[in-house]
Amino acid sequence: MRGAVKTLVCFLCFLFSTSVWGQAEPAIDIEPEIRRYQTIVQGNGSSLEARANLGILYFSAGRFEEAAGELSRFAAMATGFSRARLYLGMSLSQLGRFREAVPHLAKARAGERDTELVRLSGLHLQRSYVALGRNDASGSVLEELIGKFPNDPDVLFAAGQFYSQRAAVAWNRLATAAPGSHRFHQALGQVYESRGDDARADVEYRRALELFPSLSGVRLRLGRLALADAGRAAEAAQLFREELSVNPSNPDAHYELGEVLRKEGGRELALAHQEKAVALDPNFVEARLALGSLLAETDRREQALLQFRAACRIDPESEVARYRLARLLTVLNSAEAPKEMSTYKALRERNQARSQSLLGVLMGRGNTQQTVDSR
Repeated sequence: MRGAVKTLVCFLCFLFSTSVWGQAEPAIDIEPEIRRYQTIVQGNGSSLEARANLGILYFSAGRFEEAAGELSRFAAMATGFSRARLYLGMSLSQLGRFREAVPHLAKARAGERDTELVRLSGLHLQRSYVALGRNDASGSVLEELIGKFPNDPDVLFAAGQFYSQRAAVAWNRLATAAPGSHRFHQALGQVYESRGDDARADVEYRRALELFPSLSGVRLRLGRLALADAGRAAEAAQLFREELSVNPSNPDAHYELGEVLRKEGGRELALAHQEKAVALDPNFVEARLALGSLLAETDRREQALLQFRAACRIDPESEVARYRLARLLTVLNSAEAPKEMSTYKALRERNQARSQSLLGVLMGRGNTQQTVDSR
């Protein structure tokens, strides 16, 4: 029976051109197969193989009530065969019967080897745990899915939704429990900043500092707000220095101060801060790009190459990193230059269709961005 159902699953994978969370869009009509298995089941009600196959076909056609019924009858007659039970759990999840779905999903997933079923059943299990208020279990399933499917849009959406909802609960509790605290004003400042209301964000951040002068991270945000206004670079630099006096290990503050100093002509001081930022956070791409450019500008080109190559390795999708590497290789008359420039151009074309970073929208102003034309 296992071999027959495995064949059916392979058949279904062929039938569906795309797979989405919950239900696939059929490329061709599978109703003839459903009718065929209905006839088999009606003629031989004890055929476990036929019931399992029919239930899976019902699920794949989006007929979840019928899938749950057929697969439930199968489960009552058979022991083992985790794949049919997996489809039973997903059918129950689709119907909102989460408490019934969880035991089937949790147990059957353990032995499943088909990666698409592992992904889809994991999403159903995670959603079921959320509906039952089992957030710790839901988080564990999400971490597993992120580890196995780090770029899957359904997994990433589920993670963003789950963690944003938990964050919202925490923020609401903060507003209720400590509305006059420094953390409340800090959070309110971040909300205003994310909405583009810099003036109100500035007020809330400064209120937070009045209540807690040694609060880390707030002067960094105030400095970034100052940078957004022409003529406030000196004020921004002072805020970044104050941030470093509170938290000397803040790589973002070193980076931002280094950028201000570079624009003012203080290359060596800027270089020192960018080196510190990279030492504190080796995966800090913007700092590596800034450091590489400063090294190139001061005739330390081989060292600059190391920084640009590292930036490309950390973020292969960064067109700025790829461009600066290609440009420096061109200056050095390297044989690699044409290939790197072609890679940059292809990457630029691909990135032109990208939308604004969701993280930027949700979290407010981030680090000063390096650009292709900024050096």
